[in-house]
Amino acid sequence: MKTAVTLALLISTAASAQHVVTPPQRLCLAAIVDQFRFKDPASARIESAATWGSTTHTNAAGAAVPAARHTLIVNARNSYGAYAGAQIFECLLTLDEKRVLAVKSF
Repeated sequence: MKTAVTLALLISTAASAQHVVTPPQRLCLAAIVDQFRFKDPASARIESAATWGSTTHTNAAGAAVPAARHTLIVNARNSYGAYAGAQIFECLLTLDEKRVLAVKSF
């Protein structure tokens, strides 16, 4: 249910206005482009984004690390040159929002 509400909120935000991208969101977008394969990485754009406060992330050593949670809707061009359709990603940053801890796709 919480995921459905999150998706509805992000989609309605995407349809309403042009999104202003913040530096932490740019950092997340760079990590998304680096980790996931887009046909045209240079065309990747954030259509909508939301910040959901803090959470914890378990690092490789098994330690719980506090993290800032961002959800982004990203779209990029396909091999035909058309935008392929938005995908939802979650990005966890350090609390100072200077470093990416993890990125995942939904």
